[in-house]
Amino acid sequence: MLFGVKPVAFKPGKETVPRDADGKIEFDDVDFTETYAALEKLVGEKVRAIGVSNFNIAKLEKLAKVQKIVPAVNQIELHPFLPQEDLLQYCKEHNIVVTAYSPLGSTNSPFLKDEKIAKIAEKYNATPAQILISWGIQRGCSVIPKSVTPSRIISNFKDVELNEEDFKALNTLVDAQSPNRLVDPYNFWGVDVFDQH
Repeated sequence: MLFGVKPVAFKPGKETVPRDADGKIEFDDVDFTETYAALEKLVGEKVRAIGVSNFNIAKLEKLAKVQKIVPAVNQIELHPFLPQEDLLQYCKEHNIVVTAYSPLGSTNSPFLKDEKIAKIAEKYNATPAQILISWGIQRGCSVIPKSVTPSRIISNFKDVELNEEDFKALNTLVDAQSPNRLVDPYNFWGVDVFDQH
C-alpha cells in the first residue's frame, strides 16, 4: 500500500475537506515534514511505500533535509502543456517515480481537440488520449488518466510508441503556449501550493 502527503494540511475531522459554518475550508498549520515523519513510522508490514503529491523542487528539498525515507513517488499534474521538465529531472536524479495526473487535461479538455495532437494521433491510428498517455510513459512516468467510461478506460491501455520526431513535437507544444496548469488548488482552496501566486 502507498500513502502520500500533500503540501497542505486540513484540520483533523471526519470530512476529507473540513469546512467551517460559513463553508470556508479549514486548514491546519501542521508542516508537511511532520506529516511525512508520521507516515515514515507506518512503513513496514502493511505500508510498503510512502510518497508525496504536488511537491515542487523547493518542497522536495525541504523534505530531504529531514526525511529518513525517500518518497517513492511524487504525483503531479503533467502533460505537454505543463511538462515540468526541471521537476521531472530532479525526481529522476533522486529516484522518485513521477506519476502524472490529469495527463489528458480535465473535463472538456482542450488538449484532446488540439490540432497538432490530433494530427499525430491520426498518423498512429490512435486517439489523442492514447498519444498523450504514451508521451507521458515515454518520459519515464507512470500515467493515471481519469475516466468513468468503460470503453475509454479500455482504449487508454493501447500502447503507442511515438517516434522521436513526434515525441519532440509534443515536447514543443508548451512553447506555443505558456505552461498551462489546469489543477491549481489556489483556484478552489485559496492555497498557493505551487508558490506561484
